[in-house]
Amino acid sequence: MVGNQPDIWYATNIEIVDYIKALQNLKFSANGDFVYNPSSIDVWISVDDKIVKAEGGKITKL
Repeated sequence: MVGNQPDIWYATNIEIVDYIKALQNLKFSANGDFVYNPSSIDVWISVDDKIVKAEGGKITKL
């Protein structure tokens, strides 16, 4: 039932560990206006009930 579904992330254990580490390493500005993702992995976060993609190695305005 979950096979070949486009909205499911199929990941190995190490990919999940790397993703969690990338989430934990996000750097938020003091006033919460932006986030810096120092990793090379894109991550998604929820901001004011909206999904925001924080691209790896970039600053993302929130």
